[in-house]
Amino acid sequence: MSFFLGFSSASLIQQDEFELTKAYTHLTWEDAEHTRTNDKGITYYTKVDDVMGYMNFKFHDYELHKPVHLFSSESYKDYLSTLWHDLNDGDDLKSMQDLYETPKYKLSKDDQEEIKELKEEGVYASMQELDNPFEGKSNEDSLTMTYRYGYYDLDGKPTLQEYILLEAKAHQTIVSPMDGVVSLDGDDVILTNGKGENESRLTLYSIHNGRAIEGTRVLTGDIIGETPDDTGLKVSYQKYKNKKEKLVYVNPQFYFPKVIQLQTTILPAIGQFGGDEFERANIFMSF
Repeated sequence: MSFFLGFSSASLIQQDEFELTKAYTHLTWEDAEHTRTNDKGITYYTKVDDVMGYMNFKFHDYELHKPVHLFSSESYKDYLSTLWHDLNDGDDLKSMQDLYETPKYKLSKDDQEEIKELKEEGVYASMQELDNPFEGKSNEDSLTMTYRYGYYDLDGKPTLQEYILLEAKAHQTIVSPMDGVVSLDGDDVILTNGKGENESRLTLYSIHNGRAIEGTRVLTGDIIGETPDDTGLKVSYQKYKNKKEKLVYVNPQFYFPKVIQLQTTILPAIGQFGGDEFERANIFMSF
């Protein structure tokens, strides 16, 4: 049994941003752990954004460690782990939309239409506070994320990577995604905005031909430098968490506009695939 809490709102994401990062990160841990342990050679990249949208639509501002409802021993962390298995186990791989018709995750036709409409501008659209970091691009242009935030199967264990990579050409000009004061750490440019509980810190890694000067203030859109090669723009983001009274890493993807995840689950027989290739995946998984 679970309580359905669907709602009407202009914003799909209702969770505290730190709890959202925790929930997202937990799903990537499941991916990394099952990549490490499965015997079919599958590399899992669950479409976490769809899961985050569903969970916020159904449960609003939930916290990972709390029970799903008052009389349940199942926490939201447990619920997400079960959801991971229901997406990835069995004879076929499923999308979040496939599960809308199953008892545990059921959404009515009206709710399905509502969540679809809320996702049209992007799952995290209401959280945007960073601009497109590439010169000549606007916030209407998509950003392709080639490496997502979260856990990866590295050195035989799930290992947390607290940054993302955005697709970029070699020598692509980088502009500041936010107002901030510049700090330099070698080729890394650190932008700090606000103080105390309002502080946020964005790090742009390996910036060449840098124009930013230590201690100066830059405005959104000011040229920072350029990428050294075509491996992409590496970005991390930290925000002040009051309970910890320090800066903690959050998923930068949430705060940029129109981010598209490039990584999808990789099956040895057919390579990387996305939503249009579930049928081929299902055939493979049946053997």
